[in-house]
Amino acid sequence: MKVPDPLRSASRWLLASHRRLLVAGIVAVGLVASVSIFAAESGPSCLPGSTVCGEVAELTVRTWKDNLNGGSPKDNPWGDRKIQVDPLSPGAGTCGKPALANGSFEFNTLANGVATLSNCKSDYAYRVRVVLRPGERLTAAGSTVASGDRATHITPNVAGGYVDVRPQKYHPKDIYFTIALAPTPPPPPPAAACAPLHRMYHPPSNQHFYTNSEQELGYAKNAGWSYEKDEGFTYGTQASGTVPLHRLALVQGGQFKGYYLTPSDAEADAAVRYGWVRQGNVGFVNPTQVQGTVPLHGLIYFANGDYKGRVYTTSDEELASLKAGGWIHEREAGFLRTSCTPPNPNPTPTPPNPEPTPTPTASPTPPAKGNINATVFEDKNGNGTREEGETAAALPSFDITTACDTAGEPPTGNTTAKTVRTVNGAAAFTEILPGPCSVTILVPANSEYKLTTTNTHNVTVQANKTENVEYGLKKEGPVTPGTHLIIVKAVEDTNGNCTAEAADVKFGNVPVTLTGPSGTSSATTGPNGEHTFAELSAGTYTVKATTVTGYELCPPDSRDLTVNPSVGNQETTYVLKKKAETEAGKGKITVKTFEDKNGNCTFDNGDKTLANVPFAISGASEATGKTEANGQSMSEVPFGTYMVTASTLNDFTLCPPESQSATLTSTKPNQEVTFVLKKGSPPGVVTGPAATVAKAQDNFKNLPATGQSAVVTVVIIALLAGGYYGVRYYAKRRKK
Repeated sequence: MKVPDPLRSASRWLLASHRRLLVAGIVAVGLVASVSIFAAESGPSCLPGSTVCGEVAELTVRTWKDNLNGGSPKDNPWGDRKIQVDPLSPGAGTCGKPALANGSFEFNTLANGVATLSNCKSDYAYRVRVVLRPGERLTAAGSTVASGDRATHITPNVAGGYVDVRPQKYHPKDIYFTIALAPTPPPPPPAAACAPLHRMYHPPSNQHFYTNSEQELGYAKNAGWSYEKDEGFTYGTQASGTVPLHRLALVQGGQFKGYYLTPSDAEADAAVRYGWVRQGNVGFVNPTQVQGTVPLHGLIYFANGDYKGRVYTTSDEELASLKAGGWIHEREAGFLRTSCTPPNPNPTPTPPNPEPTPTPTASPTPPAKGNINATVFEDKNGNGTREEGETAAALPSFDITTACDTAGEPPTGNTTAKTVRTVNGAAAFTEILPGPCSVTILVPANSEYKLTTTNTHNVTVQANKTENVEYGLKKEGPVTPGTHLIIVKAVEDTNGNCTAEAADVKFGNVPVTLTGPSGTSSATTGPNGEHTFAELSAGTYTVKATTVTGYELCPPDSRDLTVNPSVGNQETTYVLKKKAETEAGKGKITVKTFEDKNGNCTFDNGDKTLANVPFAISGASEATGKTEANGQSMSEVPFGTYMVTASTLNDFTLCPPESQSATLTSTKPNQEVTFVLKKGSPPGVVTGPAATVAKAQDNFKNLPATGQSAVVTVVIIALLAGGYYGVRYYAKRRKK
């Protein structure tokens, strides 16, 4: 059969003009690369430069219960918690789970509080949140790994209740949520004419709780408090001669410190300045004892100088028992009614007794008391000693305060600080029960007089005696208050890296001292974790913080800051890390590393030990090292839960998981963790021209279906156009 001349000619041209075909191919490939690269840059699907985008990756979610008692939530897994995941990247998928109508997916953690998703897409973004139940709040969220590749691309948002994460094929992600019961307190019930004051006990915190509300009583029971007894009765509404019984609570360094009851407005205000938080009142009580009432004894306890809590009781027997156990009787927190039946204001008179009236017993003699006299003098030569001619004639008046611990029972007003202003250089404090007292002079910071002696004298008041104290002051000229500020902040380190971060908890009651041109000032951080030193003159100041019990202060504890008009105000943040509260005793963690000989990323009998593999141990204690020639390394650490993380070597790939947990207890003091490394670079990791080709392939693969169709369409059009114009060009040449 004879082939028509035009077709034969076109075929000959297509076969012979390989250069034209090459040009058309280059144009098509360029179009493909441009479209795919544009799609990769404009879409949020994958991390830029990812070589394993869209491949299978693993994501582990953990849910823990926070008992708010200072313990580690890691020790309290909370299983069967619903987790909801929103795919953020187009095409991220649902990690093998059924999709909901809105495109998200859900699953539950297992009984151990852990759930692992093995079919997520590598380098795609997901938003993971725990579904909170009524009366719950999220206290923490983030990565269980402090640093390294497994901790990257994880962004917690505790306020929003979620964690944004990108699982990665060779760096499986492990995130956690910590949940605490935090129900909103119920509205106060209508005031009753008379209500019992309930006392409850909380074993985890070893604290007591007091309420006259039945609703609050039920709430406390649901939160783990156990009912102990009723102490007496309070007035539901204020009656004549009664005062509110204030209730305050203290949380210090993230740890609950108990409740404080007082009928004194001044004491409640002072407690607030030291970090206590008002919680309203628990009824109205009599400030002094009247018929039908009993005293509510208040006791306080210290251990090794550290405040441990307060307890209140109307029982004289319990009072004696607590005092024998080391509790200190502070004062009476008011007087409670013994019943809801008010005393009869008009009792029936008792008929005259025919018996002879006995001789009345003499009242007990009140305890003898002592006095304190405080004087000031102008120390002209500044030697701190009063000499002839050094009087108070030229001195202004100063306030002097006393604070005494009474040795008598019951305590009287001398348990509260008293302030007296000097007159002609003297201040007198009288009628003080025997016991230790501190006497302090208050000299304003801008005073032209400066102390040459100590500002506080500690004395012991004795019966029928007077203690004398003196304060020397030297005139040095007026001090003009400055206008600069130094703000000192303190936070509790939540991840153990000794670095202030947004997730760290504000830390109150941390002692701080400032020394510089404006003198020396001491204070403690407030409930918001801050203290501002104000009215500072320009110059360089030294800020020094002191740690608190149960915490370590991350260095440096002393810092120099300069304030002046050019640099303005300054601030500095101290980080306190909680000391590990672990079971007494030590155990051993043995790290073993092997070379995978058959490529299955599983430890088999034929695998060879591998030396010099770096690892890190974090948890109740920390350790780092490398495996020795036998492929092993042993670390001795205190009992507790640890995360062991290995690192790869040159020419090796670390098979997942890169981190493993180990828990040491008295029953299981020794644990082993094994890591397997495979020879060669991770699959899919390419360099040079091959990397460019792989990236183009990944970009095309990551396009949505419409994008892929568009690329294919462009390629076909380019090839057809090249062929069409090529045939026309050849035909024109033939006619010539």
